[in-house]
Amino acid sequence: MGVYRYKAVNGAGEIVEGTIDAETQWAVVRELNGAGLTPIRADPARRGFWSQPIRFELKKRRGPGYPELATFTRELAMLLDAGLPLDRALTATLGLESKHKGWRIDRAIERVRGGAPLARALSEAGGFPPFYIGMVEAGEASANLLPVLHRLAEYLDTMAKLKDSVTSALIYPALVGVTCVLSLAVFIGFVLPQFESVLIDAGVTVPLGMRAMLGTVRFVGAWWWLIALLLAGIGFLGHRQMKRPEGRRAIDRAILAIPLVGPLVRKTIAARFARTLGLLVQNGVALPAALQIARGAITNEAMRGALDGVATHLLEGKGFADPLIRAGILPELAGQLIKVGEETAQLAEILAKVADIYDWEMRRSLDRMMSYLVPGLTIFMGIVVAAVIGSLLTALFSIYDVAL
Repeated sequence: MGVYRYKAVNGAGEIVEGTIDAETQWAVVRELNGAGLTPIRADPARRGFWSQPIRFELKKRRGPGYPELATFTRELAMLLDAGLPLDRALTATLGLESKHKGWRIDRAIERVRGGAPLARALSEAGGFPPFYIGMVEAGEASANLLPVLHRLAEYLDTMAKLKDSVTSALIYPALVGVTCVLSLAVFIGFVLPQFESVLIDAGVTVPLGMRAMLGTVRFVGAWWWLIALLLAGIGFLGHRQMKRPEGRRAIDRAILAIPLVGPLVRKTIAARFARTLGLLVQNGVALPAALQIARGAITNEAMRGALDGVATHLLEGKGFADPLIRAGILPELAGQLIKVGEETAQLAEILAKVADIYDWEMRRSLDRMMSYLVPGLTIFMGIVVAAVIGSLLTALFSIYDVAL
């Protein structure tokens, strides 16, 4: 039995906070739902300086990623479709957990054999995000577990492909950037000093650009330990700032203001949020609970904080499309489409279309940004190398002037 600090929304749209004694985080969420409250978070009460809060919304744990979850979900659905009992179907998937720490399917099997529903068993097994647990719980409550598992597998496949496409698009410019930096480092650190000695022996003044670069190399070589300490200190302070909600929110707000990067982040989050929310609504999860679960799909704290007011408006019966538009969480087109879906009682279908639109927009924006970034890096490297070689050749040619 432990003490948990919770934050929830009541039927009047008011934020309620307090502490509760419970065995697990899952028990806290169930008790809050039974009391007519919509949980926002349920964190273990801090016990000491080193304790860390566990957020209810999409806690980052060491566990499987989207591809592994998709494989597990698809295999479980196929085994259940073949007529296997739930515990035997879970037993057949045991081989997947050996590759990932923090994922205890054997614990889920024990809970199922003890009479626990699948959603609760998976929650206690660890490694399953809140939206996954919410979907399974809705499928069990509506006796539609198999269709829900199939939709979950498709969703996880889509998210895995989206992540892979972003990673693949970033690999080439990252390699180009690393190559540029290493090439300049080798040229400045090993090649230029050889020419410097030639120029000094010939009595020629070393060009200012060469002196600046060589001075930088010598400074780094002499004071590398101080630079390392400064970088470590900056990293430590940055990490502490990221742990604070205000600091993380300020950094995320600054990211949204960066040209090219900000719109790309907003479109990516819009696609993920819309797809998660649409999938939850489509499978019978109540909209207030679905909105809180889908909130975990928003990784930008500035955008996530703006969603709290939207949930309050929804619980007051005022809808959520208009406050979603006013909050500026999603691009304007997404907000307008969601409003149409809300008015026509086709919210799940519209959310799926919004996700498809912004998946495509995100890929197009990413391709455009990469098309600018790679030539930009190449041109920048060419300019730097040309400037260095130009100043070096000018100095070498001046040797002949001295000789004359």
